[in-house]
Amino acid sequence: MIAAVVIVLAVGIAVFLNNRPYATLITGANADEAGAVVTWLTNQGISDYRLEGTGTILVPEGQAANLKARLLMEQYSNSTSAY
Repeated sequence: MIAAVVIVLAVGIAVFLNNRPYATLITGANADEAGAVVTWLTNQGISDYRLEGTGTILVPEGQAANLKARLLMEQYSNSTSAY
């Protein structure tokens, strides 16, 4: 019975982590820009991001506004759709 509870909890946590709401950090980026932003995210210790296609990067919704502002200040993204 305890094993069943542990399995249900593990599945529940996995589903929760994969269904977090994500928001667009940048879109319409070329490969070089997207690569620079991914490197920047990694250097900031942020590993919870998703890539959609070749030019869209999604981050957890609660972090999106802060990360957009930081990218703008540090001039990592030239994509006007990111702002």
